[in-house]
Amino acid sequence: MLHSLGIEGQNILEHLPQYVHEGDGDQLDEFQETVKTLEQHFHKPPNLIIRRHQFFSREQSASESIDSYVTSLRVLAAKCEFRDFTEELIRDQLITRCYDKKVQERLLTCKNPQIGRASVGKECRL
Repeated sequence: MLHSLGIEGQNILEHLPQYVHEGDGDQLDEFQETVKTLEQHFHKPPNLIIRRHQFFSREQSASESIDSYVTSLRVLAAKCEFRDFTEELIRDQLITRCYDKKVQERLLTCKNPQIGRASVGKECRL
């Protein structure tokens, strides 16, 4: 396995404080420990702030349909841990970053501020 890492990968591995190369142990155990060490070094936990920034920065493009935009917002929101506010934040983001100003106006004048999954697209296509 070390050969497949290349010289740069081997240098990284050997300089990690948690890596101990014994060389005389079971090859399977050594392989599993090496993989574990590399995963701990390279796998960083997701950053919630970055994910939320991506959600709130997402704008609808001129050629993008409302359905596609809402789907994209849902995918981004799923990683943001908005919990009970997910639908409201998707609605607010749709209103704020919608390309079509007519759709934006319809959503702003909508009598039902709790636009759910089924009605978001319906409201936008009226």
